[in-house]
Amino acid sequence: MWTTRTLPWVSRSRGPRADRTLTSYRAAVAPRIAHCTPALGESVQRAVEEASLALARFEGASTRGGTVLAPIADLLMRGEMVASSRIESVNAPLDMIAAASLGVRVHVNARLVAAAGDATRALSGVADRRHLEADDLLAAHSTLLAPLAADVDEQVGRLRSVQNWIGGSDYSPRGALHVPPPADDIAADVDDLIVFLRRQDLPALAQAAIAHAQFEGIHPFVDGNGRVGRALIHAVVRKRGLTRQVTVPVAAAMMAQGERYTRALDLYRAGDPDSIIELVARAVGRAAAAAQESSARILSLPEAWRAQTNARRGSARQRLLDSLLEHPVLDAEDARALTGASSSATYGALDRLVADGVLRIAVARKRDRVWVAAAVIDEVDVLLDALAE
Repeated sequence: MWTTRTLPWVSRSRGPRADRTLTSYRAAVAPRIAHCTPALGESVQRAVEEASLALARFEGASTRGGTVLAPIADLLMRGEMVASSRIESVNAPLDMIAAASLGVRVHVNARLVAAAGDATRALSGVADRRHLEADDLLAAHSTLLAPLAADVDEQVGRLRSVQNWIGGSDYSPRGALHVPPPADDIAADVDDLIVFLRRQDLPALAQAAIAHAQFEGIHPFVDGNGRVGRALIHAVVRKRGLTRQVTVPVAAAMMAQGERYTRALDLYRAGDPDSIIELVARAVGRAAAAAQESSARILSLPEAWRAQTNARRGSARQRLLDSLLEHPVLDAEDARALTGASSSATYGALDRLVADGVLRIAVARKRDRVWVAAAVIDEVDVLLDALAE
C-alpha cells in the first residue's frame, strides 16, 4: 500500500496567494513490490485467463509461416500509438502521422504520435531479447520526446529532478489528486520496479497491469509518463511470451474506461490491485476482439481495390496495388521501387489510383509528396471508434 510523507514546499511562482503561502505538502511513498505477490480475486483470475487466451488466439490467427502479417501488425501499432497519444491530448490527422513515419517534416504533434509508436516498438524489442533495465525506460522516453528535444532537452531521457503532481493547482501541489514521490526517491523506486519486471511467477497480464500502475504512481518523468507506461504493458506481455509480434490497441480500450481507469489507479495505491488488473485484462480482451474484426477488413481490401480499378496486369498501377497492403504509406522513391517503372509511369500510376479513390495525397509539397492507401489509414479510426463504444 502506498503511503505519504510531509515535505517542505518553497513557492517560486506568482500564482494565487494560497499557492504562494504553501509551506508543506504530502508526497507519495511507493511501496516495494519486487517480491510482493498479490492474491487475485476469482473474477480477476478469470478475466486474466480469458484475455490471455483471446490474445494468443488472435496472434495465432494473424500469423502465416511464423510471422504476423505485416499489414495487421502495422494497423495495430498505428491504432495503439494514436490512442495512447490521444489520451494525452496529442492529436494529429492520421495522414500527417503516416507521413511522419516516413520522416517527412510535418506538424510536431504528428511526429510525437509517430514517436510514441517508435518508443513502444523499441521497448518491446528489448523485451524480446532480454530483461528490461532502467536505461531502457530512459531510452524509450528519449525516443518518445525526440520531436521536442530542442525545447525540453533537459527533460528528455532523464528521471525528473523536480516534484510533479496530478490535478489541483498549476502552481503548487495544493489540492492535487496525486503527488508522486519526490525526485530523490525516483531512482530507487524505478530500480524496484525493474526487479519486479524480471519475475516469472505471476500471470503475465497481472504483472503488466501492476507494472503499469506502479510506474504511473511513480511518474518518473516530467512528461510522457502515460505513453511510456502504456508501452510498458506491451513490453511485459512480450517478455512473458503472451505475444510474440502483435501489439493490440490496449490504450484505446483503456481510454474508453475514463473514470474507471482513474479509480482503478487510486485503488491500486490504496492497496487493492484487483481493479487495475481486471481493467487491463478486459481492455486486452476487447482490443483483441476488435483487432480481429479490423484485420479481416484490412485483408479484404485487395479484392475491393481490384473492383475499384481496371488496372492492366503487369502495369505500374497493378504493381502498386499489389504492394499497397504492406506499403500503405508511400513517397515517390518508394513508389518507383515498388513499380520498377520510370518516374513518369510511376507518377501516372499514382495519379490514376488517386482518381480511383484507392490512394489519397497526404502531403502535397512537391519535394515531400506522400500518398496513403486511404482505406488502410482510415481503418485506424474505425478500430478506435469500435473500442471507444
